[in-house]
Amino acid sequence: MMQEQAEWFAFVALFIQPIEAQIRDDIGHIPVIFFVSAGRNKIRIIITPLSG
Repeated sequence: MMQEQAEWFAFVALFIQPIEAQIRDDIGHIPVIFFVSAGRNKIRIIITPLSG
């Protein structure tokens, strides 16, 4: 189970990296946090810019 989770998060990280790079290009140097929750049959990715 843990191995499967590790592989899943590695896959999600690969998927998110180009999106993250594009967002950073678009909005400048604002730090961004990605929250990824994987439920049954769906992935929810929440992108939250950090203010401050």
